[in-house]
Amino acid sequence: MAIISLLFRMPSCNTKKFSISTMVVPSGTTKGNIKDEVKISGVSDVKALAGVNYSLLNHALLRMYMPGKKGFADDAYYTSQMVASFSDIRQQETDLLAKYAAALKNGDAAFSKKNCELAKTNYATANSLLPDEVVPKEKLLAAEKCVKKKRTKIIRQL
Repeated sequence: MAIISLLFRMPSCNTKKFSISTMVVPSGTTKGNIKDEVKISGVSDVKALAGVNYSLLNHALLRMYMPGKKGFADDAYYTSQMVASFSDIRQQETDLLAKYAAALKNGDAAFSKKNCELAKTNYATANSLLPDEVVPKEKLLAAEKCVKKKRTKIIRQL
């Protein structure tokens, strides 16, 4: 009899932890004579985003135990609290992605109007929000090249 922690890991994703107590499982219990499934929603594997607080995931998202002889159950209150807290993480991710998308959109608008400095600022913002993404890096290089080209043109006119 023990408390078992299950860790689910995928490359570049956050680890998910689940806890199962077998402390009070009666002898003779087999897969055929117990309920062995608990469903939770709102938890998925996604790439971790810089700037999002994932410390909640250091705790088990689900605690299962055997309250009687019929099967395992989750601690419903604990699970509901963890799922609610997990939605806070999702909101942080949504907010970050919205800021990233806005910075790219504003950068594209500025670049199309030949406002290279503003485009550069917006692409740098997008790059700082999601530093592992390639698109803002490429657009930032193009904006920097545009800025240099404009400066060179101004210098030649002097």
